[in-house]
Amino acid sequence: MASKNITCLRQSYQSLSNKLRHIHFGRHSVTSGFRQRKEQKLTGKLLLISFFLMALQGKNSLQLWAEKLSLIKGGGVSKQAVWKRMTAFYTKFLIAVLQEALRDQLMRNRVNLNNQFLRKCYQRVLIQDSTCIALPSCLCWCFPGNTSRGKRKAGLKIQVVYDLLSNQFIHLEITPFTTNDQSQSKKILSIAKEDDLVIRDLGYFVTDCFNQLLNEQIHFVSRLRFGKKLTELRTGKNINLLRDLRKHGKLDRWINIGIHETTAVRLVAMPLPQEIANRRRQKAKQDRDQRLKHSKEYYEQLGYSIFITSESNERFTDLQIAKLYSFRWRIETIFKCWKSHFHFQRLIPATTSMTQHRVEAIIYMLLIFCILFLISTYSYLIALGYSTISIVKLSRFIANNFIPIVNHKIKTFIADIVRYCSYEIRSDRVNFTQNLKLG
Repeated sequence: MASKNITCLRQSYQSLSNKLRHIHFGRHSVTSGFRQRKEQKLTGKLLLISFFLMALQGKNSLQLWAEKLSLIKGGGVSKQAVWKRMTAFYTKFLIAVLQEALRDQLMRNRVNLNNQFLRKCYQRVLIQDSTCIALPSCLCWCFPGNTSRGKRKAGLKIQVVYDLLSNQFIHLEITPFTTNDQSQSKKILSIAKEDDLVIRDLGYFVTDCFNQLLNEQIHFVSRLRFGKKLTELRTGKNINLLRDLRKHGKLDRWINIGIHETTAVRLVAMPLPQEIANRRRQKAKQDRDQRLKHSKEYYEQLGYSIFITSESNERFTDLQIAKLYSFRWRIETIFKCWKSHFHFQRLIPATTSMTQHRVEAIIYMLLIFCILFLISTYSYLIALGYSTISIVKLSRFIANNFIPIVNHKIKTFIADIVRYCSYEIRSDRVNFTQNLKLG
């Protein structure tokens, strides 16, 4: 039995190695400084693939990692040897591999989403967002997080830019938890191009950035941050937003936003269902940051969906603007897949052997896995015409059946994937594919 398991493990390693033969691991090892002299016993490629084989079981320890390496290589590997490889050089190696994986996806299968209207309007639909990864509190010395009940927690953020139309990640980066999203707002200017659409939430709201997007002819949709100065487009007269909403119920007009340098944007506001509005207000009341003493006006404004956009009334109705913004939830779904099925938080053990470089290595290795296997598999299936595949169900399927999938061609599993990973037909809600169709 032991011999059979070893044979299966080595076969899985070889299959993974073959599937990743397009990645230039050797070159990245040299340029990153990970390989400084002769060929090493524990190469960057070997460490990465053995981590995949361990982590998909939801486990992560230096001892277990060393065991996997020993079985693959056929020789003894100590956990101390693995620990010594977790350096800044290995992190640089992984970043280089991730960047190549991101570039490589542009050359492979492109998703043909069932929305010709969006494709006609935009080159890309870019969603900029971030997700927080909670870490063991013992790591607050290198990954300081928020303070709750007088105790400092630990955490980090993953900043992403994702193209909805092609199902491709354009940018992935680990940042400290204490780095707020506003400071990352202008990074989109080096990524977005003319005729792209940028969708972002309130965390990235920077008035000056909207002005620069307009100058580059980059379209955008964003929620409006409370308290921003709004003025009439022609007269410059201050706008009392809540007063106008009480009077008209909803709004759709062009205004100026900003104090010193104003930006002309279209304001779209509509009332929310009472149930959703109450849920928003309840969440605001439970805000853990006691410095935020929300006003009555703030709670009243939570009863509306309020957007600013560069898009004209002739191009999109107010309801279509709201629908455009709703596509931002696609990235939240992907974040959920990462955490639920690929154990982004669970794989950071609370041990004294954990270092900053090891934590970063774990996150980058998981991101590489998601790009090389989850995203590429989903894109491949959509390109074949299987547009009803749920990325949540596909994530679960890959996580639960990774070894068989690795050891065979993906075509072998298409029938099972379609059977177990397709959306259910439901009358009470629409799925992602249905939601893509603008009303």
